[in-house]
Amino acid sequence: MYVTIKGKRHPVTPEVEAENSEIKGHALVHFLRAVPRDAPHSGVSLDTNGDPNVDDIKRVVSDMVYFRLPLPNEPNRAAIR
Repeated sequence: MYVTIKGKRHPVTPEVEAENSEIKGHALVHFLRAVPRDAPHSGVSLDTNGDPNVDDIKRVVSDMVYFRLPLPNEPNRAAIR
């Protein structure tokens, strides 16, 4: 499988996590800290510091699937887990 970014094709191997709520929760928190405007679309509120509400994260991750397309030269982002 390949993805095209800025006109350049990169081979990728998709990673999918559907069961582990801890991994999905960490990924969602990481994403919402980077893109807080998407929190309402995820069903998550933000606290006064802009951090995702932990109870909201726990509530929504059971209905989520975490999907990732790591690039070959990208460091392993398993730290999100």
